[in-house]
Amino acid sequence: MTQRPVQLRRCGPQFRQNRDATTLGKAVQPLAGDPPRAARPCSGALRTPHHRFREVRGQDTRRLRVVAEGIAGASAIAFTILLSPLLRPWYRRWGATLAEVASRLPGDELVPHPRSELTLATTIKAPAAAVWPWLLQLGCQRGGWYSYDLLDNGGCPSADRVLPQFQRLEVGDIVAAVPSGSFGFSVAAIAAGRALTLAGTLDTRTGQPANPAQPGLDAHFSGDQTFAIEPLENGHSRFPFRMRTDWNHSTLNTLIYRGILEPVSFVMGRKMLINIKRRAEYRASRRAA
Repeated sequence: MTQRPVQLRRCGPQFRQNRDATTLGKAVQPLAGDPPRAARPCSGALRTPHHRFREVRGQDTRRLRVVAEGIAGASAIAFTILLSPLLRPWYRRWGATLAEVASRLPGDELVPHPRSELTLATTIKAPAAAVWPWLLQLGCQRGGWYSYDLLDNGGCPSADRVLPQFQRLEVGDIVAAVPSGSFGFSVAAIAAGRALTLAGTLDTRTGQPANPAQPGLDAHFSGDQTFAIEPLENGHSRFPFRMRTDWNHSTLNTLIYRGILEPVSFVMGRKMLINIKRRAEYRASRRAA
């Protein structure tokens, strides 16, 4: 009897349709060392209404969670912008030590004189090897940004597993920043297992990428984001994130980039660190079990 393909909800490339391996190719396999995934009920057979109901209910629950978290994220952003003059000394170094704030990270040279700088950090109870795969699949149309998906990933949940098809990045690759893929960050530097830097400069008059050393570039915005992993002696990892930005000085630009963009970046970046931490620790605990 011909096998009936099982339909899965499509929301980004990490969700695929199961297909007959003899005719359309094989399904994506997990990374080596990952625990085996439980068999899907009724695979290869007609699914009962009960199973369909459970799948639909699970999808609805995920959608509601994405919406609820998005509303909470928008509220946090509004609160942080409103109280930015008071909160700025705190959120510019959330979770980071004074030594981490003062230290140099890969990519700092790309924005040598930043008008705004954030250094956030957290400790992950997992080795660096368990953290790195989540960074490799960052971005829209990939694994997501692990932040408030309603706000930065088109409402599509960020991946909760490592995606083998997105485990390779090279300098010059573009990581989509918006769901449509029309705008993205260039991979400026990468040190396997240790650090990833996304950076670029935008001509704000034309909306096109530009060289910061270009003569006559009097309207620009430059930025870099570095995600670093520092192994600790106890098998855990320190995970600092730094964002440095620069722009042509004007009162309006300072209001926009420092007064609005900086608080937004803090709220989204903090959520990203927390969610990557949860994913890496959960995956490490399952592999150790």
